[in-house]
Amino acid sequence: DEENREEYNFNFKIPISNDEINK
Repeated sequence: DEENREEYNFNFKIPISNDEINK
């Protein structure tokens, strides 16, 4: 469960970074 959560966090961080770059 913890490992799965890390992957989800990383995937969630990717879109956020992309949004920041777009801005």
